[in-house]
Amino acid sequence: SSEYGYEKTLERKGIKAKEEYLSPPAGQYMIKFMLREYYGVSVKSNAETAAEIWHFIDQLKMEELGE
Repeated sequence: SSEYGYEKTLERKGIKAKEEYLSPPAGQYMIKFMLREYYGVSVKSNAETAAEIWHFIDQLKMEELGE
């Protein structure tokens, strides 16, 4: 974490992820994770919070990929 943003790893719903934030003027979040050790997922957004992005990710129903 610094004046330029932050970078952290976390586990959410059993998935290990990397969450990054770039402070303004960029003001961007980037969330990356592997799904089923096969699909690489990367979401970049100008959302207000990381929680908004995670909510969007939850709506995607990615557990159905590859079925």
